[in-house]
This record gives sequence, C-alpha cells and structure tokens, in this order.
Amino acid sequence: MTPLYNTVNDIRELKTIFTVENPSNHPVAVKVSVERVTDTDNNKEKTTKTANINYYPAQFVLDSKSSKNIRITYLNKNLPKIEEVYRVLATELDVNVRDREPTKVAKGEKRAEVIMRFSYGGLLFVKDKSAKPNIKIESLQNLSDGALEIVMTNSVTA
Repeated sequence: MTPLYNTVNDIRELKTIFTVENPSNHPVAVKVSVERVTDTDNNKEKTTKTANINYYPAQFVLDSKSSKNIRITYLNKNLPKIEEVYRVLATELDVNVRDREPTKVAKGEKRAEVIMRFSYGGLLFVKDKSAKPNIKIESLQNLSDGALEIVMTNSVTA
C-alpha cells in the first residue's frame, strides 16, 4: 500500500488516495476497511468504526501485476482541532480467484497447497492546518533489563 501515511489538513481538499498493488502472478480478492485509531496503549493499537470516512471501492479483485486506487473522503465539514488518526487496511480475502484448473493428483498421492493471505495498512491523519504538536515527556524510567521507558503525550493545539 502506498503511501504508508497521508494527511488531510486543508478544508478545500478533503479527499486523498491510497494505492494497493499486487506484485504476484495471481489475482487476489481484496477488502478495504478504515477505522479510527483510538489508543495505542502498551503498543496495542485499538480502533473503532467511524462514520467520518467514506472510501471506494470497499472490495475488488486485483489482477496480477496491477494496482488499484482507493479514494478516501473525510466527511465532516470542518477539520478537527485535535488530530484524528485512521487505520486504512487492505486485506486479502480467503477467496480463490485464480483462473486455472486444479492440479491433477495421481491416485494414492496427497497434495497440499498453502496460500498466504496478507493485510497491508496505512495511516490517515486528519487535522486543521493550524493544529501544532505539543509534545511533553511525562516520565522517564530505567527498566530492570536496561531499557529506558519514555512516556510522552501530544496535546495538539490549534
């Protein structure tokens, strides 16, 4: 998926594009989803469904060696004063869309086929142009394994 992240920060341009590419020799079925990132506590991302984003197409078959644009639109009339983050996911579906005959197996032989399915993710940042980062270090702590734990907050201001 390209780009890995994109920003909407101009009220005159509430649309952006992510591109999904299939470098393989076989077509794949793809499902797109967009969810708001609400928290990243302990390196675990939490997301929720959102009505603020529209995207098209939601599902498609991507031919081999081809790409497809995903159009994403922020639906609110005003950009938020505090940055909103959205996870854009393109997930290969467990659907066989290959146009070929199954491989013939001789009597008594066993055959297995493993097909890997992938998810590709990008981030969409939405904020008013006037919003500026306000990063503060809340705490520093030396951990027992020698690592340093840094807790920071970013209260974006507009």
